[in-house]
Amino acid sequence: MNHQEAAKLIRKSGIDGPCHGDLASVKAIFEAEPQMVDALNAVDPAAIDETPQGAAAHTQSTKIISYLLRQGVKPDIFMAAAMGRADEVLAFLNGNPELVCALGAHRIPLIAHAGNRLTAEAMLRNGVPCDIVTAVNLGLAEHVADLLRSDQGLAKVRTKEGILLVQAACAHGHEEVVRALLQAGADDPEDAGKYFLLGGEVEYREWRGHYFHSSSLQGAVFNEVDLRRAAFQDVNLSGAVLLNVNLRNATIDFATIDGLRIWGIEVQPLLEAERKRRAGTTTN
Repeated sequence: MNHQEAAKLIRKSGIDGPCHGDLASVKAIFEAEPQMVDALNAVDPAAIDETPQGAAAHTQSTKIISYLLRQGVKPDIFMAAAMGRADEVLAFLNGNPELVCALGAHRIPLIAHAGNRLTAEAMLRNGVPCDIVTAVNLGLAEHVADLLRSDQGLAKVRTKEGILLVQAACAHGHEEVVRALLQAGADDPEDAGKYFLLGGEVEYREWRGHYFHSSSLQGAVFNEVDLRRAAFQDVNLSGAVLLNVNLRNATIDFATIDGLRIWGIEVQPLLEAERKRRAGTTTN
């Protein structure tokens, strides 16, 4: 099977989407298409934006990667990185040193695929480049500090979603990175990062139906939290970070949300625009 044939079969199967995290659908597609393994092994990653295995790697869908490998899909350095297999990553690099600058699906850098910090640190030691945003997200505190010492201007960098580095570090729970950023003078509006360092960690708690009233959640981080049907009134969310949070049918009333971003979009201007639109509709 050549690349063109493989790419056509992959498109027809629709496996790209499920490879971002839907293991059940991936299994169903493999069961329905006996040539899928051959297609994934024949497709040329350099000729398309994203292969199915590349989709699983950049989303770190480790269960899907494991399944693909068991079916006979050839491993690559991105899959090994996502699985956190540092030894395999280094073996790939030793076999082909040019892979230090390899780009995966959507041209995502190799180190951004790292499934754990040990794998990322092993890559760094072997010359794999890592920018400040990726280092912050991966919790590479020493590398963050080194980058900031070489260029203090990096402290002002934002993520592609427009999030400040301190907020990004808080969102991932990387306290040492937060400290390194603050020491370098990184922007920390309303001391959100400082409050984060002072706060504790709350996990696996059931607070269904609790009444939070006239509260301050300044600098708080919500990660993998279910806030369905939650109601917030007179709450200060300034500088808070919400990551993978279920806000379906939640109600937020009389809240301070300056700088709050969802999917990288600042919410406050959208609310102000809608408020003006409603006011104009009322007067007309």
